[in-house]
Amino acid sequence: MQTNRFVTLAVFLLVSSVSALVAQTLTANLTGTVSDSSGAVVPGASVTVVNAATKVVAFQGQTNESGNYSAPSLPAGTYHVTVIAPGFKRAEVRDLVLQVDQRARLNFTLQPGELTESITVVGEGLGRLEAESSSVGAVIDSRQVHDLPMPSRDILNLLTLVSGVSSGGAATGINASRLSINGSRTLNSEFAVDGVSVVSGSTGGVQRIPSTEAVRELRVLTAGYSAEYGRTSGGFVSIITDSGTNDFHGSLYEYFRNEKLNANDFFRNLRGQPRPSDRYNQFGGKLAGPVLLPRIYNGRDRTFFFINYEGLRRQVPFSNLSTIPDAAFRSGDFSASPIVVFDASANLPFPGNRIPAIRQDSAARKIMGLLPGPNSSGVEDRANGRRLNNYLNSGSASVVDNQITARGDQAFGSRARLFGRYTRFKVNSPSPVILPGPLDPRQGDTITSGHQAAASWTHIWSPALISEGWLGYQRNNYKLDPPSLGLNVPEVLGIRRACFPGSPRFSVSGWQSMGMHSNTYVRQIDNNYQGSISFTRTTGTQTVKAGFQLRKNQFNVFNPGGNIAGVYSFNGELSSPSRSGGNPVQALSDFLQGYIQTAVYDLPQPMIGRRNTNLAVFVQDDIKLTRRLTLNAGLRYEYESPMTVSNDIYSRLDIVSGKLLVAKKNATRSLNLRAPKLDFGPRVGFAYSFDDRTVLRSAFGVFYSQIFSNLGGAVRFPGFTVTQNFPDLGVAVAQPFRLAEGMPLVAVQDFNDPFFVERNATLSNPLTSSALFGEIAPMPRALQWNFGIQRELPSGVIVDASYVGTRGLNLPLNQQFNPVPFERGEELARLGSSIEEQRARRLPLVGSLNAIVHAGTSSYHSLQLKGSRNFRGSLGFLATYTFSKSIDDGSGIFAFSQPYGLDVGQFPHFFRYLDRAVSAFDRPHSLAAAFQYRTAGPIWLRNFSLAPILIARTGLPDTITQTNLWPGVRQQRPHAIGTNASAKAGRITAEGTAVRYLLRCDDPNFPLAPSGPFFVGSGANRRMLLPAVLGTLGRNTTREPGEFNIDLAIARVFTLREGLRLQIRAEAFNLLNHTNFNGAETSLSVQASPDGRAIFNSPAFGLITSAKSARFMQLVARLEF
Repeated sequence: MQTNRFVTLAVFLLVSSVSALVAQTLTANLTGTVSDSSGAVVPGASVTVVNAATKVVAFQGQTNESGNYSAPSLPAGTYHVTVIAPGFKRAEVRDLVLQVDQRARLNFTLQPGELTESITVVGEGLGRLEAESSSVGAVIDSRQVHDLPMPSRDILNLLTLVSGVSSGGAATGINASRLSINGSRTLNSEFAVDGVSVVSGSTGGVQRIPSTEAVRELRVLTAGYSAEYGRTSGGFVSIITDSGTNDFHGSLYEYFRNEKLNANDFFRNLRGQPRPSDRYNQFGGKLAGPVLLPRIYNGRDRTFFFINYEGLRRQVPFSNLSTIPDAAFRSGDFSASPIVVFDASANLPFPGNRIPAIRQDSAARKIMGLLPGPNSSGVEDRANGRRLNNYLNSGSASVVDNQITARGDQAFGSRARLFGRYTRFKVNSPSPVILPGPLDPRQGDTITSGHQAAASWTHIWSPALISEGWLGYQRNNYKLDPPSLGLNVPEVLGIRRACFPGSPRFSVSGWQSMGMHSNTYVRQIDNNYQGSISFTRTTGTQTVKAGFQLRKNQFNVFNPGGNIAGVYSFNGELSSPSRSGGNPVQALSDFLQGYIQTAVYDLPQPMIGRRNTNLAVFVQDDIKLTRRLTLNAGLRYEYESPMTVSNDIYSRLDIVSGKLLVAKKNATRSLNLRAPKLDFGPRVGFAYSFDDRTVLRSAFGVFYSQIFSNLGGAVRFPGFTVTQNFPDLGVAVAQPFRLAEGMPLVAVQDFNDPFFVERNATLSNPLTSSALFGEIAPMPRALQWNFGIQRELPSGVIVDASYVGTRGLNLPLNQQFNPVPFERGEELARLGSSIEEQRARRLPLVGSLNAIVHAGTSSYHSLQLKGSRNFRGSLGFLATYTFSKSIDDGSGIFAFSQPYGLDVGQFPHFFRYLDRAVSAFDRPHSLAAAFQYRTAGPIWLRNFSLAPILIARTGLPDTITQTNLWPGVRQQRPHAIGTNASAKAGRITAEGTAVRYLLRCDDPNFPLAPSGPFFVGSGANRRMLLPAVLGTLGRNTTREPGEFNIDLAIARVFTLREGLRLQIRAEAFNLLNHTNFNGAETSLSVQASPDGRAIFNSPAFGLITSAKSARFMQLVARLEF
């Protein structure tokens, strides 16, 4: 109740303290000064702004005593602007294009004469100089949206053209979940369609963008934006959909691909394999115009509709390399390997290095029988007598995607506007097969469906006062099933005790894992409800804006995680004479004998419903202090409520005491988490016009992140999800059960008494928890500043140069609050017992206690250059260059949002400063350019168009890691013993069916050495090979190769008859077929050499086995009217 009273009071005070409010997500502002030929201002002149396409009067008003006018809240579009005053000729600017969030300035100089006389100017290209705003950003206009080549026609691919944007994935095919803007964390930018957020309340990812065919334009705000924009410490991406006009228009289209049009992949050529299948058909149509009901209703000039359907049918090619045992190894014959394997029960070597069939586990033999045989030569692993990457599974998977978008617009005279949009979609998408049959470790097939709805009401009370209200809703359903669901795999394999009918997961060190994926069998329903109300008032040279925004998030989820079917792990320790483990041959020997090192399974909780609320209030005051200087000042208040669960199946471990907190039992519904209530974000900036062609701008602001993490983080709550561990029992000590027997099913689950797990916690089965939130205060925030200059050159070219900086504070980090004591690392490693490690923890009956806390920091500095020209005549372009550096001590909390997975550091709970390095999304250099050119001349040359996109950028960083040897370490790193910390080889060279990018670990010049502690032997014979010294190599010290890519669209338009056109287009992605390699393998395995040294034995280290897309093409036919 106290929280509710506080929020109500804050809203009342802030809203009542201003004279007006407005939200401008989809609109533009037009301002200017009317003067006569002598320069004197003309007060009382009438100004009329009319939408050119719909004939709707968007604004009618008069200039004030200073000769100024302001037309706020104009929907993006093309306008005719007319000014009349007694004693002067009528002045008109036609076809003035206004874009989303643009603050255009259009001055008029009236000439003496009669009103019957007029002076008309074509407005195309006018008003593009941002003379009234201190923000930084870019607009992708409707012509670029529809002309530029985009793979899969995903409009978010065009974000790579914006300065300050860094993304994971390929230039041809952006991954929005790995998008960073001006050094922000990934998943920390806001995306809105028609003013309504399409960001998930659970992860911060983008749910669904309507078809490109339905999009009018896209605006990206990257720095210095006003207080009306929030829930982001990165950028704000605003997308508006198309709408109807007074003329009917529409299209039918087909986008077609076939592998015969494509180049083959570099690695498929290297392996002598043909091009993979690529069958792609994207088709649809749109229709827009006025609503006409013959003899009933004529909607011209007032009622309009737009509808678009799009379907996609695609065979997605896939190619997965795995390392699997050959026929001899899977039968237990290791005679071809120099690695000796021991009988785990007698600690003696097998004669001839062969495991007799009688000594093999029956379930293990059946599992080996279900594996396919090697079908690729792979890469030689001399040290172990095997081949790496020796199984290739390639083929295609069928994707079916359907979506429909409908929109309606209604004008009630010149005083009110109403619009609504509805989008529905459904996608069936299988994941690529890794292994055939029930042991396939892929995630499985997904079905995603959802709805989006947006509505807005705008009322013009007077030329100086406008109000606007918004409602929005989105729903996203996600279903994911493992391939082995319903097959009763344990019975097929002969595993007598099983906790789930799907395939258990078998993790054998150095080999392809088998069985159920760690994140599958998922049901998710994500609902977001949004609303806002806003007003604006213009008085003289001042425009005051403010608004109230509310968002309610619901996330209903069943996600049991990877242990629902059980996980069995084998590391080779039991078959190794040195008892050191980690060797793949000995790990496979352990598996064949059925001797298990560790095992675990879960009893999952039921579906839960997570809830929270976002609230924001803002004030924005823009004052034109002089004709040249505009001040932008704003204040935004943010409140994010703690998460609750609808059925109160909700718990966490207290990060201090380790006690189990359960909602409505010994804790509040929010588990005693308190949200900050004084999060105010000031924004201030200015724009100064030296003349009509040059603007200097600067801004500073405080931006609070989305707290999607309130609904993200762990889905499994201790006491409700019950985990049964069978931990490592010590050096060379196997579990008391073998594989064919299965794990003892001893876990107990009682939803009425979740404290059962706490009372029954032991050293061997301690109380554990996934990474829940240990705190949500203070809120993550970014301090951001920019300084730049904009200049208009001849021919409508606009150039910008800006410095943009960001300082991130209180960023979410995944921390360990019950670590194994660092100072006891050597002692515990010598013992080699997870029981003893558990005993040494601060809370012995609590296992890994990970929690997300707001403790991270980051810094970002950049030089950003931009040149642009709206398409006019025959040429348009947008070119950007960013020189930047981003540094942090952790780049995220979700693995899927990081280019190379989640880097959690070595010992961040002890030495977080050692993890401070360049960010996972750092790209020092990024160049992007897009052009549009249309031919003129004789008829045989006329109406051709060219639209290339060029991307050249630095590769992303990655971290080199090694076997985790230090008890409690998260991601252990080796020692750096040379100056080449990146370990890069001099050049990329072919090696078998891969290419070498980093030096071999047995190269004499290899600049890294293992870090310890590392022991071999057992009991009295256990001895140290490496001391307990922390690895000196830093985080993110190597980089993937850089990327260079050119895409091109070539089209010609044929006029079939008046108003009917046929466009034939060919698009090529990666036109030059330049091989853009992905990153190399960066994991090192530490083993004991025959002469008793600790060495790296990682033949795959430094090898690149995949690349971004080779050239592929698509043919397009479009019928437009």
